[in-house]
Amino acid sequence: MSKRDHNRFLSTSFYIELRDAASRVSLLFAALLIGLLVFPSSLLRGQTFVNGSIVGVVSDNSGAVVPQVSMTLTNLGTNATKTTATDASGFYQFLDLPPGDYSVEAKKAGFSPYIRKPVTVEVNAGIRIDITLSLGAVTQEVTVTASTPLLAPESSSLGEVVTSRPTNELPLNGRNPLALAELVTGVVPEQGAGTTEVGKNPFTTGNFEIEGAM
Repeated sequence: MSKRDHNRFLSTSFYIELRDAASRVSLLFAALLIGLLVFPSSLLRGQTFVNGSIVGVVSDNSGAVVPQVSMTLTNLGTNATKTTATDASGFYQFLDLPPGDYSVEAKKAGFSPYIRKPVTVEVNAGIRIDITLSLGAVTQEVTVTASTPLLAPESSSLGEVVTSRPTNELPLNGRNPLALAELVTGVVPEQGAGTTEVGKNPFTTGNFEIEGAM
C-alpha cells in the first residue's frame, strides 16, 4: 500500500469513527428528549417530596362515622383553600400541601360546624386529625385552637425540621453545608465529617452515622 493510500485509509477510518460517535450522541440526545416528553408527570411528582398531608376520620358523639361531610382546608398565610368530602367510612384527606399553617373546617347539616386552627404542616409531614361533630344548629360553631399533634401515625418514617435561624447563624467549618446535618437528633459525625473538601477525599465530608446506620 502506497503512502497516499495509507493516509487515505486513515482519513476514512477517522471519518467513520467521528460519524459513529456523532450517531451515538444523537441517539442519546433523542432518547433523553423522548424520556422528557413521555415521563414529565413522574419527574414533576419527584419534586413534591417536601410537601405534607392532613388526613383523618369524622365521627359523631356516639363514635359513628359521618359520611359526606364538607371539608375545607385554608392556608392561613395565603388564604388559598381546598375542599373535599368524607367518604362512606368518614375518611378525608388533603394531599400535596406546601409547608405552612392551615385551618381545617368540617360542615354537615344537623351538626355544629367544626374549625381547628392553626394546624402546622412541616416539610414532608403526614398529620392525622380526627374530628368529632356535635349535634346542633349551624350557628353553634365549635372552634378548636390547639397545637399540631406530634405523632404522625400515617407514616412510619422519622424526620425533624431545622428552622432557618440555626442554619443562618451557625458558623460552618470549611463552609461545608453538610455540617448542618449535626443539628438533627440521632446524627453522629464521624472522622472528617463536615470539614472542608480542599485537599481531602470528598466522601469523608459526608461521613455521618444516622440512628446507627452509616
